[in-house]
Amino acid sequence: MLLTVLYNRPSSSYCVVRLIPEEDAKAKAQLEQANKALSRELEEVKSTLSQTEETLKAVEEQKTIYHDQIIKTSNTLMSSVKGLLAVLKKVRMCLLCIC
Repeated sequence: MLLTVLYNRPSSSYCVVRLIPEEDAKAKAQLEQANKALSRELEEVKSTLSQTEETLKAVEEQKTIYHDQIIKTSNTLMSSVKGLLAVLKKVRMCLLCIC
């Protein structure tokens, strides 16, 4: 019996594995077990990916909130500094008038 296993290679080559008929059932069982294990692992990876995507979305939303807050704080600070500079200018003018 021939079991042909195709590999996705650029050269389109394939590998042929010859199995002795007595080993067919054993090989099939091993392949089924490997397939089940890989399927479970794939489901775990999909679940982890989904959780990671949700976490990333939450982090990006939080980043946007922080960014907006920094902009608001910066604008408030700039307004305060401009106000202080205006007051200092007036104080300076008053001091110059007194002297």
